[in-house]
Amino acid sequence: MSRFPLYVLMAFVTAFVGVFWAARGFPVHSQSPKIVGQLTATETHTFGDDTFQREHRKQHQIEVQEQLQSPENVERDKIRLATLQAANAYALSPCGPGFKDELVKTLTNYAKAYMDVRGCTFIMCSDKKIEIAEAAFDSPLDQRVQAALKDAFDQGGITVKEFPSSLHIGVLNFAQGQGSPASRCTPNQHG
Repeated sequence: MSRFPLYVLMAFVTAFVGVFWAARGFPVHSQSPKIVGQLTATETHTFGDDTFQREHRKQHQIEVQEQLQSPENVERDKIRLATLQAANAYALSPCGPGFKDELVKTLTNYAKAYMDVRGCTFIMCSDKKIEIAEAAFDSPLDQRVQAALKDAFDQGGITVKEFPSSLHIGVLNFAQGQGSPASRCTPNQHG
């Protein structure tokens, strides 16, 4: 029983030290003082302010103009025109002989040109590279090509799976969908 008074004394000292420490606001002393600077606001936007979007659109238009003036753009124009012609032909006559094969060939070249400008795979791609590729394929002619591709894919009988897997991103982007294997053509009419 001689331990009981020792435990009572330890509890009293602990309570006294705890109350004393709490009365002082639980101060903790560290070896190195921390220097805290003045906080400054980093965001300057307000609700309803579309300055960021306008600046982004302006930068995108500058990138589009740079890409249109690029020497590689002349080569891309040939691919664009061939793809536009093939997409229009398929959209008008999806059962026509050879139209699907021509569309697959030209869209493969178009998507490959896009992926070459992009210069990266799906996973390892920076936002800047994607923006440059999007700008390179956002000319008025590209917009016509992409609208024609959507019309062609809406006819059915063609899907993204008919293209090399490395080009699926570009084909999906340009055709604005996966397409449908269902075709209105009978097997003996399809070219």
